[in-house]
Amino acid sequence: MATAAAETWTSSSSLLQPKRARIRKGPGSSIPARAESCLVPVARGLRWAFLWPLHGRAEHNRGGQDPSSRMWRALPRSRGPTTFGRSLQAVQPLDLMVHGGRNRQVSAWRDHAADMPKMKRSELAVEACRRNREQLTGLGRGILEARRRRRRTQQQLADDAGVSRSALGRIERGEGGGHTMDTWQRVALATGTPLIVKPQRDPLEDAADAGHLAIQELLLRLGRQNGFRGSFELSTRPSEPWRSSDVGLRDDRLRRLWLIECWNSMGDIGAGARSSTRKVAETEAFAVAIGGEAPYRVASCWVLRDNGRNRALVRRYPEVFASRFPGSSHRWVRALTTGAEAPTEPGLVWCDRDATRLYAWRRR
Repeated sequence: MATAAAETWTSSSSLLQPKRARIRKGPGSSIPARAESCLVPVARGLRWAFLWPLHGRAEHNRGGQDPSSRMWRALPRSRGPTTFGRSLQAVQPLDLMVHGGRNRQVSAWRDHAADMPKMKRSELAVEACRRNREQLTGLGRGILEARRRRRRTQQQLADDAGVSRSALGRIERGEGGGHTMDTWQRVALATGTPLIVKPQRDPLEDAADAGHLAIQELLLRLGRQNGFRGSFELSTRPSEPWRSSDVGLRDDRLRRLWLIECWNSMGDIGAGARSSTRKVAETEAFAVAIGGEAPYRVASCWVLRDNGRNRALVRRYPEVFASRFPGSSHRWVRALTTGAEAPTEPGLVWCDRDATRLYAWRRR
């Protein structure tokens, strides 16, 4: 015989006074009529719940509507008053739900995750989760291997890093995503392998030698427009490919071969001059080999970006640059831009900051 607990009500003055009573559901039970009318089956009779009427006390005392005369509905897991240690289930008349439902607000218990529309994670969230798992696994494995190489226990390393042993275990298993960067750094320092975190190179960022490349791009474009066959990083000695000229312009019709050195920012001027002389000598030997009885004419020129550092060096050492580059700067500019004949002596020309045009160097 199932037992339940309920409260019977007695009227004292104008207020209802609750009174404890132990009742049984079944034949011969002593449930008062008013209390019994509040017992309705829930889940097809498997449970009995004491339903709390939603009438005010004054209406109830005046002998208002009898709860058994209307349809009632039990709403589970209410936070209302309790009876016999259990939460009373909130009650709402079913006819109010049917007729007044248009203005009825949805209760919190109906706003459940199971009733909400399923939200699909974005591709960015999926990719971020995948990358995090990979990085956490790799970092954890590195911490584990570093600890084992030092023949240390988890407890010893955890004490040095100021973390618990369980936290260190999660980090080594690749489950340390919830720890702060400070915790990771302390664990890494305790193993002698400091943690370095930095983003990957921006794909929209220019190359490290973007200024140098821009000058080479300008010279190659001008050479193609004037009928030259351009070579990027022309190797003057095949056995040593790192010894190459920045730009090589070759004109097979007029038997011309020009070596152009591009300088975004000059450093060791003497070393650069010696390197250019060596490259010219190697190129002349190559010109004889490919030209046969009519060898190619070899000429060289330096192209400097017009910036403050390069300008200061040229002003500071005017005689050095004048003796190293005796060729006419105006003729070299005309040769590079129009394809005219170049001077036989080395020359020096300027390139603007945006690498869009060439202009002559004026000696003082």
